[in-house]
Amino acid sequence: MRQLVGTERKIFAVVKADGYGHGAAEMGTVFVEHGADALGVADLAEGIRIRRRGITAPVLVYPNSLPEAAPECIAHGLIPTLVDIDSARRIRKPRLGPARYSSRSTSGSSGWVCRPSRR
Repeated sequence: MRQLVGTERKIFAVVKADGYGHGAAEMGTVFVEHGADALGVADLAEGIRIRRRGITAPVLVYPNSLPEAAPECIAHGLIPTLVDIDSARRIRKPRLGPARYSSRSTSGSSGWVCRPSRR
Protein backbone atom coordinates (compact mmCIF):
# COMPACT_ATOMS: atom_id res chain seq x y z
CA MET A 1 0.00 0.00 0.00
CA ARG A 2 2.80 2.41 0.90
CA GLN A 3 4.29 1.98 -2.57
CA LEU A 4 0.95 2.95 -4.11
CA VAL A 5 0.28 6.10 -2.06
CA GLY A 6 3.84 7.28 -1.38
CA THR A 7 5.35 8.65 1.80
CA GLU A 8 3.57 12.02 1.77
CA ARG A 9 0.15 10.47 2.51
CA LYS A 10 -0.94 8.85 5.76
CA ILE A 11 -2.41 5.35 5.85
CA PHE A 12 -5.15 4.70 8.41
CA ALA A 13 -5.98 1.02 8.71
CA VAL A 14 -9.54 0.54 9.96
CA VAL A 15 -9.73 -2.42 12.33
CA LYS A 16 -13.15 -1.73 13.88
CA ALA A 17 -15.60 -4.53 14.63
CA ASP A 18 -12.73 -6.68 15.93
CA GLY A 19 -10.86 -6.31 12.67
CA TYR A 20 -14.01 -7.33 10.80
CA GLY A 21 -13.87 -10.66 12.57
CA HIS A 22 -10.14 -11.24 12.17
CA GLY A 23 -9.05 -9.72 15.50
CA ALA A 24 -8.47 -5.97 15.78
CA ALA A 25 -5.25 -6.26 17.77
CA GLU A 26 -3.85 -8.95 15.49
CA MET A 27 -4.76 -7.06 12.33
CA GLY A 28 -3.56 -3.77 13.83
CA THR A 29 -0.17 -5.30 14.57
CA VAL A 30 0.16 -6.56 10.99
CA PHE A 31 -0.94 -3.26 9.47
CA VAL A 32 1.48 -1.21 11.58
CA GLU A 33 4.33 -3.62 10.87
CA HIS A 34 3.63 -3.16 7.15
CA GLY A 35 3.51 0.63 7.08
CA ALA A 36 0.17 1.86 8.41
CA ASP A 37 0.62 5.23 10.11
CA ALA A 38 -2.46 4.91 12.34
CA LEU A 39 -5.41 2.69 13.16
CA GLY A 40 -9.13 3.42 13.33
CA VAL A 41 -11.47 1.67 15.79
CA ALA A 42 -15.20 1.81 16.43
CA ASP A 43 -15.16 2.41 20.16
CA LEU A 44 -13.11 3.01 23.27
CA ALA A 45 -12.96 -0.66 24.28
CA GLU A 46 -11.35 -1.62 20.97
CA GLY A 47 -8.79 1.16 21.34
CA ILE A 48 -7.89 0.05 24.86
CA ARG A 49 -7.48 -3.58 23.72
CA ILE A 50 -5.09 -2.39 21.00
CA ARG A 51 -3.05 -0.38 23.51
CA ARG A 52 -2.89 -3.37 25.87
CA ARG A 53 -1.36 -5.39 23.04
CA GLY A 54 1.50 -2.90 22.97
CA ILE A 55 0.59 -1.07 19.76
CA THR A 56 1.82 2.51 20.09
CA ALA A 57 0.71 3.89 16.70
CA PRO A 58 -1.95 6.62 16.76
CA VAL A 59 -5.44 5.14 17.23
CA LEU A 60 -8.47 7.14 16.10
CA VAL A 61 -11.71 6.31 17.93
CA TYR A 62 -14.71 6.87 15.66
CA PRO A 63 -17.45 9.20 16.85
CA ASN A 64 -19.66 6.86 18.83
CA SER A 65 -17.90 7.34 22.17
CA LEU A 66 -19.78 9.41 24.73
CA PRO A 67 -18.21 12.70 25.84
CA GLU A 68 -17.99 11.19 29.34
CA ALA A 69 -15.43 8.72 27.98
CA ALA A 70 -12.98 11.53 27.11
CA PRO A 71 -10.77 11.14 30.21
CA GLU A 72 -10.33 7.40 29.65
CA CYS A 73 -9.72 7.93 25.94
CA ILE A 74 -6.98 10.48 26.64
CA ALA A 75 -5.51 8.36 29.44
CA HIS A 76 -4.91 5.52 26.96
CA GLY A 77 -3.36 7.83 24.37
CA LEU A 78 -6.23 7.40 21.92
CA ILE A 79 -7.51 10.08 19.53
CA PRO A 80 -11.22 10.81 20.03
CA THR A 81 -13.35 12.15 17.19
CA LEU A 82 -15.24 15.29 18.17
CA VAL A 83 -18.70 15.66 16.67
CA ASP A 84 -20.35 18.27 18.88
CA ILE A 85 -19.58 21.05 21.32
CA ASP A 86 -20.03 18.80 24.38
CA SER A 87 -17.31 16.43 23.26
CA ALA A 88 -15.00 19.37 22.50
CA ARG A 89 -15.58 20.82 25.98
CA ARG A 90 -14.77 17.48 27.62
CA ILE A 91 -11.48 17.21 25.76
CA ARG A 92 -10.41 20.75 26.59
CA LYS A 93 -10.78 20.35 30.37
CA PRO A 94 -7.40 21.31 31.87
CA ARG A 95 -7.21 18.27 34.13
CA LEU A 96 -6.96 16.01 31.10
CA GLY A 97 -3.77 17.65 29.89
CA PRO A 98 -2.82 18.01 26.22
CA ALA A 99 -4.67 15.76 23.79
CA ARG A 100 -4.79 14.96 20.12
CA TYR A 101 -8.23 14.86 18.55
CA SER A 102 -10.00 14.59 15.24
CA SER A 103 -13.01 16.71 14.38
CA ARG A 104 -15.66 15.80 11.90
CA SER A 105 -18.18 17.99 10.16
CA THR A 106 -20.29 17.77 7.06
CA SER A 107 -22.59 19.92 5.00
CA GLY A 108 -25.50 17.86 6.29
CA SER A 109 -26.04 15.53 3.36
CA SER A 110 -24.92 12.51 5.37
CA GLY A 111 -22.87 11.49 8.38
CA TRP A 112 -22.25 13.50 11.52
CA VAL A 113 -22.93 17.21 11.70
CA CYS A 114 -21.32 19.84 13.94
CA ARG A 115 -23.44 22.94 13.92
CA PRO A 116 -22.24 26.30 15.22
CA SER A 117 -23.99 27.75 18.24
CA ARG A 118 -26.50 30.53 17.58
CA ARG A 119 -25.87 32.32 20.89
